[in-house]
Amino acid sequence: MTEIVRPPVEPYIETESNWVIPEGASNPEYTIPDAVLRYVVQRLGLDEPHMIGIDPMCGNGTNLSFVNEVGGNLYGIELEEPTYEVARLALSGIQPSLPPGWLTGWTPEVVHGDCTKVALRNEDGVLLPARYIYASPPFDAIMNGELDDVVVAFDGMLLPRGLLSFILIDSADEAIRHGNAINPAAVTTELFERFDFALLDRIAFRITNPPPGCDDQFTELMFVRRQELETWKKMNAQPLSGASASRFFK
Repeated sequence: MTEIVRPPVEPYIETESNWVIPEGASNPEYTIPDAVLRYVVQRLGLDEPHMIGIDPMCGNGTNLSFVNEVGGNLYGIELEEPTYEVARLALSGIQPSLPPGWLTGWTPEVVHGDCTKVALRNEDGVLLPARYIYASPPFDAIMNGELDDVVVAFDGMLLPRGLLSFILIDSADEAIRHGNAINPAAVTTELFERFDFALLDRIAFRITNPPPGCDDQFTELMFVRRQELETWKKMNAQPLSGASASRFFK
């Protein structure tokens, strides 16, 4: 078995508060600031239309809106009806710079359903060829050990092994929920490692002047399949915190 060597914890990147909260959002305090999304999207080239991704727990559609607005192809799945409606409306209001699906033939959409049961397919029944997953799992579900079947579902959404797909998880090294201090990033890493993924890289942000009630710390985790880890490290050991990895997918 390949030994997992976790990337070192880097210092926090200080970034200004910049929240764009979708209209009707049921949990606006959990919205990810655009500054964090912009860093990750630009670093990994997710704003390029051939980089097809899925957000399987898309909530209010924060990731969907940002990635598709800047030219990417991110699709969503959301179980809860109220948040699905917010995400659907947010996505429908995006004015892409190029015609939807002009390069890939796929048009971004959000589907109502359970990500462990829903398979995204086009009109011909072809499975969506997801290069990456970008998800923000609820911290409560992570800390309570409720996401085993979700991680298995994530694996099944990615391109076949050997094609270097990856998973991005919005997390935090430290957060407060229900009055308690929690460490979701550490628990998330342990969860994915149990299901044959390895933590390739991570990067943490400290947000200055967040809106009242909003988190002020975000940690982005990048996981790859364990058997692909050495290939990833030969290309670029630190795609998030090091040099840009977008050149690998052109």
